[in-house]
Order: sequence, then structure tokens, then C-alpha cells
Amino acid sequence: PHISVFGNLPFPVPAISKDAVPALSYAASKIVLGEGVNSLSDGDGAVGDPASLGVSAVMLGKTDGKYATAAKGTIDYLINSAPRFWNGAISQRVDQPELWADFMYMAPPFIAYYAADTNDASLLQESVNQCSLYRQILQSNTTASYHGVWEHIIGPQSQDTGIWSTGNGWAAA
Repeated sequence: PHISVFGNLPFPVPAISKDAVPALSYAASKIVLGEGVNSLSDGDGAVGDPASLGVSAVMLGKTDGKYATAAKGTIDYLINSAPRFWNGAISQRVDQPELWADFMYMAPPFIAYYAADTNDASLLQESVNQCSLYRQILQSNTTASYHGVWEHIIGPQSQDTGIWSTGNGWAAA
């Protein structure tokens, strides 16, 4: 726990060898360096999926600059280039604005972690804003006993207004 956000001194992120932490070694084996949206992996058209490797990339970047560069490239794409929904929420898809519940577990935590490590208050605020913007769109408009849950996907290509329990778990995490 000492290297987690719950440790005594989590920021700035300490330099830790990937060989000393099996989870970092595993993450390093899954990161496939690229550019833009695919700086950390081939997202196959997804914006959030590569960002899910971002926290590990920040940690790995403390001892290997290629990961730091990839983490920065991912942040730059998310903030400056990714499509946005009409309310400003970052799209889960590269080709058109769509909001997917599982995005909440992938991009906002990475944005917040990167912001804390780089002492960037406006970027940290953006991570909070993204959570609010996603809630605005995905929160189901129901008076049922499960009021407050989120719909799965809102957008023109993959719309699925079902209440997906796994997506709600990711959003709640």
C-alpha cells in the first residue's frame, strides 16, 4: 500500500523498479507504445481503453522515459484531441462522440493521477468535471427503486440504454 494513492507520500510518484512490483512488470508487458490515442496500446477505436494503462505508465515513467512520454501523449490526446459529447464529456470512441459507462474507470482516474503527479490543479479539476459530465448523460431518468444507476452507452453508433451492472460497478469505483 505504500506506493498506492493511500500511502503516506504517494505524490510525486516515487521511482520504483518494475522488477520490484509484479503488477508494474505485468503492466509493462501489456503496454504497446504508439502515438496519440494509441500511445499506450491499440485501443481499437476506443479512447478510454489505452488510458486504463495510464497510472502504470506514470509509475513506469519514473525509471523509463518512454513510458512517461506515452503517458503525456495519452493525456494530450484525451484533453486536446479526443471527440467530445455535446456537453463536453470526452468520448469513449475515436470516430464519433459516444459515452460508455466503463470509460469512468479508465480515463478520469488516470487524468487525476497524472494531474496529482504533475501538480496540475486544472487537470485535476478536469478529471472531476468529466465524472460530472458523464453522470449528466448516463444517469438513468427513472423513479424506480434503482434510481441513480447509469445506462450503458449513449451515442449514435452503439446506443445501449440498458442498465449494465458491470458498467455501474466501474462507474462507482
